Amino acid sequence: MSTLALLRHPLSRALGARVRWAPVLAWALLAVFVALVARTSEQPVYMALSRGFGAVSMPLLVYAMFGVVCPEGTLVGSARSLVFLGAPMRRATFVMGVAVVGLSALACTLLAVLVVAIAHGPTDPPLGNDLATSALVGALGGAAYAAYFSFGAALFGRTGRGIFLVIDLLLAGFGAGALLTPRAHVRSLFGGTLAAHVSPSVSSIVLGAMIVVFLLLASLRNRSR
Repeated sequence: MSTLALLRHPLSRALGARVRWAPVLAWALLAVFVALVARTSEQPVYMALSRGFGAVSMPLLVYAMFGVVCPEGTLVGSARSLVFLGAPMRRATFVMGVAVVGLSALACTLLAVLVVAIAHGPTDPPLGNDLATSALVGALGGAAYAAYFSFGAALFGRTGRGIFLVIDLLLAGFGAGALLTPRAHVRSLFGGTLAAHVSPSVSSIVLGAMIVVFLLLASLRNRSR
């Protein structure tokens, strides 16, 4: 069975889990609310993106999205359903990781575009540029958070996502420690404070590396358990 065929199983299971989508919708609505506040108070659009969506809604939305795709709490726990279909555990774990990363990236891309469309004002940069840039950052940040939480769950089980969420919050304000988790990089790319004084282009490279490294580490850790 091909990887693409295996992907249909976690995607169909996730889309059918209507109750588990409630937290995802709640955090998305929070981002929309912050965008509306930014628009009515005539704040720059980057405020809604960096301080609202990027700092709060994105990590919590991806945290909830992981629960939608992997209700068992870990990649390996959810991968067992694919093993029952005949897939090797190595491939099954990878497929679950790809599903989490892909859905998180898609959700964050769409929400970033929506936030910009709502919060964009006459003093902001051209709308087309803001939409394209924010969509890219949303995809990159959503995917990075999904891989980051996957690694946390691989290390500490069902509580791993929560532990890594707290670590992400704490390290964002500690100098060079901010480089190790997605939060400060996402904030920087959305126009906020730089992550430990590194440029936004470096932050984008770091987020891309996080997607690959954290997902690989999560898969390796899960296969060893």
